[in-house]
Amino acid sequence: MALLTAAEDSRIRAVAAYAPFADLKTLGYELYGWLWVLKYPFVALLRGWSLLFLGHDITAASPERAAAALSIPVLIVASREDEQIPFEHTERLRRALARNTRAEFVLMDRGRHGELPPGFDARLAQFFLLYVQ
Repeated sequence: MALLTAAEDSRIRAVAAYAPFADLKTLGYELYGWLWVLKYPFVALLRGWSLLFLGHDITAASPERAAAALSIPVLIVASREDEQIPFEHTERLRRALARNTRAEFVLMDRGRHGELPPGFDARLAQFFLLYVQ
């Protein structure tokens, strides 16, 4: 959400995102992969329900597209072992941010979703102190 908001709001001067997804539709297919071919109609139903109850397709927003438009400092933190957000989403965001010289990545080889590396609080504070003053 931070990447999406930053692309629309010029008041945001830096973004840190933990285990962000690149797009929700792909993530839905990945998370519901255990449904095999039924994952496609299931994700379509989720999209339809969002249209019906929320008035818009929740999968239309793309953090990947938003990231490509950002020139502000961005810090992405992700683990290769994250069981909820596949690491490929981080790779897609890294490609989207390739032209942003102030994009930084903390990539962990180990750690489940929600586990932060030791000393991360200090790293996060350092990032914001450097870019937001």
